[in-house]
Amino acid sequence: MPTPWTALVNYRLPAIGAVATATALYKRLVSLAAIDRSPGLWRDGDSSPLREALFAVRSDAALFSADRRVLAIGIHVRAHRWLADAQEGAHLVEGGGEAGLFAADEVDLACPECEHLVVLGGEESAYLEEALNVWSEGSETAPLVCPACGGWTPLPHWRSPGNGFACGELAVTLWGAHLLELIDPAPDTPARLLRTALGDAQGRFGVVFGRG
Repeated sequence: MPTPWTALVNYRLPAIGAVATATALYKRLVSLAAIDRSPGLWRDGDSSPLREALFAVRSDAALFSADRRVLAIGIHVRAHRWLADAQEGAHLVEGGGEAGLFAADEVDLACPECEHLVVLGGEESAYLEEALNVWSEGSETAPLVCPACGGWTPLPHWRSPGNGFACGELAVTLWGAHLLELIDPAPDTPARLLRTALGDAQGRFGVVFGRG
């Protein structure tokens, strides 16, 4: 059975800062004793790029004491992969299958200008498919043309009302559950503290719920 995951996607971060930001997050989580130092392969179920290297959550991690459903954490940087390192635990290198795309089975996106909804597989899907192709070729913007208002907005800035899609240079996946409480959490709640610990102090990351 596919495993549920929750993704926090930093769609504002430029590619030039993704590796340094991800490395700092990894070191912080290790220092908090929240994850193991070395990434491991996910061995339950079929393979997926999202499962190539995951850091196991420690059973006694204070960071996750409020929610024991999270089994592993993935820290994803587009076009990079983690390698185990005897000295530092792990480090990022170029290459691998990380595409910077995080999607559920049903993808819906709302235009930032007029809120017109575009659904992958729907009548206007060609607009979205074209932007996805450009993003997959390495573009940092991949403008998506709104079929309603004609506006050109970078694909990462389109939001999914159903939390079914986001793309960006850096993301964190929490494997084991759909953490609905991470959507607009109130101040000083465990969900807000968790988002802050994962690098989203301002609560601006996109949230996606999927299975894989």
